[in-house]
Amino acid sequence: MPDREDPFVGVLFDVEFGTNLKGMFFECKGFGSSSQVVEMQQNNAKGHRINAKLPGVLDWTDITLSKGLTDSLELWQWFKMVENGKMAQARVNGTITLLSHDLKPIAKFSFVNAWPVSITGPSLSSDSNDYGVEELVITHEGYHREKV
Repeated sequence: MPDREDPFVGVLFDVEFGTNLKGMFFECKGFGSSSQVVEMQQNNAKGHRINAKLPGVLDWTDITLSKGLTDSLELWQWFKMVENGKMAQARVNGTITLLSHDLKPIAKFSFVNAWPVSITGPSLSSDSNDYGVEELVITHEGYHREKV
């Protein structure tokens, strides 16, 4: 009988954007890709018309990352590059590494040509004990999973 593999349970996500930006995030969502379906009419071997389905344009979903508010302005400065039209500088490759409870890497994803689409500051209230959360949404041109 093969060994059973339990699914990974992650606690934090260690994210690196290019060589200068790095952060620890507690939530990472939006990993996905899909291919458009292109239908093309063809004749089969018996001469009957059929609709063949072929893969079309591949698209990746944006990734949303959430982290606690700190005094670091790096993510805001990265978004400022986009605001200022400096896209050649803003586009970076990076990695998202899922960390276990003991902070050991258990899964890793690499993405290419990413840049921030939006950044959202915290919603704070003086009568709450909640901490402030920043949310960063990045778009990219593809990702893949790597062996850790």
